[in-house]
Amino acid sequence: MKSPALARHIIAEFMPRLIPGAYVFHQDFCHDVTWWIHIYHYLLRHHFELTDALPGVSGMMFRLVSPITQGDVERVLAHDLLDLKVADEAFAFSLE
Repeated sequence: MKSPALARHIIAEFMPRLIPGAYVFHQDFCHDVTWWIHIYHYLLRHHFELTDALPGVSGMMFRLVSPITQGDVERVLAHDLLDLKVADEAFAFSLE
């Protein structure tokens, strides 16, 4: 998810194909230069649970707990990344 465009492509093409129980490693989750990952993950947060914080690594491991539907994808891709209210909520959620 090195760019917002690539993140949207991954969400559209890859995420709906994940099977509950699958693991997702967000390699750049802890980098401030990939801020959009936090917003997209926040918008899909109900589908994931944190499995490992992986100390000393810039990524986070999550497990899919429920399927991501086409409706979820459409909702996330329609989101305005410049919505500051959601961005604040996303970063507060990530810091927890």
